[in-house]
Amino acid sequence: MLMETINPRRRRELRAVLRAGRMSRSQLVAATQLRKNTVLTDVAALLAEGVLREVAQAVPSGGRPRTPLEIDPIARHVVGVSIEPGCVQARRMNLLGEPTSPPAAAKVRSPKHLVPTAERLLRDQLDDRTLMVGVTAPGFIDRSSHELRFSAAAPRRTPLSLAPLVALAGDRPVVLENDVHARAACWLAVHRPPQRHDTLFVGLEDGRLGATLLIDGRPNLGSVGGANELGHNRLPIDTPRCYCGHQGCLERIFSTPYLRHIKPAATRDLADRIRRCDRAADAGLRRIIELLAHGLANAVNLLRVETLVLATRLPDSQPFLDKLADAVRSHVLAELNRRLQIQSHIDTQTQPPDAAAQAALARLFYDGW
Repeated sequence: MLMETINPRRRRELRAVLRAGRMSRSQLVAATQLRKNTVLTDVAALLAEGVLREVAQAVPSGGRPRTPLEIDPIARHVVGVSIEPGCVQARRMNLLGEPTSPPAAAKVRSPKHLVPTAERLLRDQLDDRTLMVGVTAPGFIDRSSHELRFSAAAPRRTPLSLAPLVALAGDRPVVLENDVHARAACWLAVHRPPQRHDTLFVGLEDGRLGATLLIDGRPNLGSVGGANELGHNRLPIDTPRCYCGHQGCLERIFSTPYLRHIKPAATRDLADRIRRCDRAADAGLRRIIELLAHGLANAVNLLRVETLVLATRLPDSQPFLDKLADAVRSHVLAELNRRLQIQSHIDTQTQPPDAAAQAALARLFYDGW
């Protein structure tokens, strides 16, 4: 199996080629500072497996022509499967992170149908060129038992076995990942922060909030696979009850039900109020920002990260994120504030199965995923 031969050294080589776009063997030796014979052996194996390919020879001004290498965008692909509340999606993506097929999607009425539906969609996407499979879902994933143990997708707290998906993939590696971890992998692939740079990546959606702690570019997995459960950190606030059984969860605060709880006459949903954030004063939204900022600042003060990424799929949300960032800074310790970078990441294009596929690609290119 190819993935059994992907070690930190070969990931280092693949990252060098990925970042450069195209490079010769001699350039790869220089970029990685590895022995020439080691690089040549690795390149031969990666060419044979369809991960790298040679491209048309460049014609130098003098000397022998060089044959550049690049990540092969055709020979192999990964499949991403996303399990979300009431919906399953699947899609193929090449090794450059580019979708190669339309997303296949199916609505699901009951959590008990999530895994069978995911099986059906995955079966349609697999073929002989499939290198890996990425499966994502919100909540806790027990990788040892292949179970989704605590999730908004299955709020009755009954574990869902993902083992049928692992079995269907056969000898292909299956990456079981929290959905926010997967979105952090998408961000990492685009922004490529310094390797020794700790980042708290927070995903914000209406009624859903998750966070991933990236330490030296690697996710902190904790005792059970899942993003850091920032969404279920609680404040002593009266909110609609969360599926976890408690009130005051941050992801309940960042929700349309809470907006209507504090403003019963509100007719617009949270996304609409966020779109209007720069044009209309909204006491309800200001309350949500202040409470959310308390929770995020507490996390920053505890973890002492260099970067806080506020990520969302909600369109036209930059003014809201700016206000949220200002509110967070007002609660972060002064010594940390001087060092803290707060970045916005608005991604309305990446579909959930794309993020699942990126989680698989992260295992190919990055150590610790």
